[in-house]
Amino acid sequence: MSFRVKKLLNLQKRVGAHPHISGLLSVYKLYRPSWLSVMIPSSQRIYFKKTGARVWEADMKNAKDRICQSASPAFDVNATCTNLAQKSKRRRQELIPRPSSSNFVEESGLYNFIISESSKVPVSQIKTFHQLLINLDRLELPSRVGAVLQSPLLQHALSCTKDEDIIQRLSFWLYQTLHEELLDCDDAGNNPRAEHLLQLLINFTEFLQEDIPVSESFLVKYLYVWNGLDYRPYILQLITRFRIHPFQKLNDLVLEPLRKLFFCSSVYFKCQLIYSLTELLRHYLEVELPKHRVHRKEKTGDDGDAADKTNCDLMFEELLDRELAVDTIQQLVSFVDKICCVGLQQENENSLLLYHVLSFYDLISVMFRNYYMPFVCVPSFAIVYKALLSNNAVILCRICKIICNYKEEYNKMKRVEDSSLKAKLKEGIKTLNQYIIDFSNALWRNMVFVGKSKTLVFDIPMNLLQKSNVTSTNIIFSIQQHVALSGFSYKFLKETQAIEDFHPIQIKGNTRNEYVQFLSNECLDGIVSFINTFIKRGSSTVHVNSSHSRDESG
Repeated sequence: MSFRVKKLLNLQKRVGAHPHISGLLSVYKLYRPSWLSVMIPSSQRIYFKKTGARVWEADMKNAKDRICQSASPAFDVNATCTNLAQKSKRRRQELIPRPSSSNFVEESGLYNFIISESSKVPVSQIKTFHQLLINLDRLELPSRVGAVLQSPLLQHALSCTKDEDIIQRLSFWLYQTLHEELLDCDDAGNNPRAEHLLQLLINFTEFLQEDIPVSESFLVKYLYVWNGLDYRPYILQLITRFRIHPFQKLNDLVLEPLRKLFFCSSVYFKCQLIYSLTELLRHYLEVELPKHRVHRKEKTGDDGDAADKTNCDLMFEELLDRELAVDTIQQLVSFVDKICCVGLQQENENSLLLYHVLSFYDLISVMFRNYYMPFVCVPSFAIVYKALLSNNAVILCRICKIICNYKEEYNKMKRVEDSSLKAKLKEGIKTLNQYIIDFSNALWRNMVFVGKSKTLVFDIPMNLLQKSNVTSTNIIFSIQQHVALSGFSYKFLKETQAIEDFHPIQIKGNTRNEYVQFLSNECLDGIVSFINTFIKRGSSTVHVNSSHSRDESG
């Protein structure tokens, strides 16, 4: 850096002691005194003359004109500056405006709601739902449409009137506001205004029981830049309200960005995402599919149910063919199954993640009974056997209960007179029977490695089992010695046996039936339901036929 000082000293020798040269030398003298041996006069304090304001204004104007001439016609410096100023002004204002009519003048005293038909009722004067019903046809909606988000009365009015102009205004305002608060905001992820807006939007979509198209359009754009952290609870909750789209579109715009985040995030994000996809599936089954059923009845001329018609009265009506809707649900289930298998392997069979995965299959196992969805997807064997070998009693109990649900589901679907549906059930029934045999051999029959029937995971040669130096290999997954239930078996023996030296292997014969009742008292009903459904108590035999296991009780 000393060469700069030498250049300044040489320049000062040639042109003289100008103020700006002396000013630069004084700066170097202040921070590096060893670099300068000359004396800097201390009498002069102002080294750089202040340029007049008019000169600066002229230079700035010339620069703007020069940029505008060289830039494209779409670029306008003045417009850009104006937009920034307007945006700054909007951020200083209240984000969600209060309900106020455009032509309302405040008057004292009580407002008379029974007025002439030609006059309008300002929305700010509506205080109760009864007043809203009386004046619904004469209601003057607010000049600032964003007020709808925080006014339940306005939401009722909007859902009843379905004014296209108001809907378009709301969509435009909502998209612009979301874009400014979430994408254009400097403090992304730490913006209370954005959190408040997202919460109001969630409340509005729950009130409508349908998503807003402009909200979906913004979320699709936001998901591609989302880091999985900013506003996570709100974003995931909005995803659960998505409408049914063709699966290819849903996958490209929503599921693919979420899949990328799923595999590179923590186990807690994985759990939250599986929960959100479960709620999305529940929304499809409880809300979207009934709309499609009623829509098909109306197209075919069937009157259907009046209550269903009321529920199908949509603000943003955009319905798929029911066949496409069913196909989307089927492929969504397959998508979640695949990412769950990989996620469990990635997280070493984390119990919390496995719990949320089983919650997803809890819903699938009752789809036909509760929602008349003619589709059953048996969970992949990777998920089922991870749950069977889990060291968590709750996980083992839930997978047993899910298998019982599937058995009842197949029973009901077989009674439907539909040849195409019955043809689809064969592969699922075959897989389910295999699960039932393996679970029964492991939990009750003590034949996990010596069963004569073909197994998916326990087909290990005996010579390899002997080399493992594990004793009693056939009973290590039984209900009395399973690692997830060993604590319960010791507790049972401690309460029922008089001797102090006891071991779970002592639980056999009639004692095992008492132990099953003990598990029921400990709220492990899933395991008890599995035993009562598929085991003939007393003979240790599992009854299955060519289609599915029979229901037996002991």
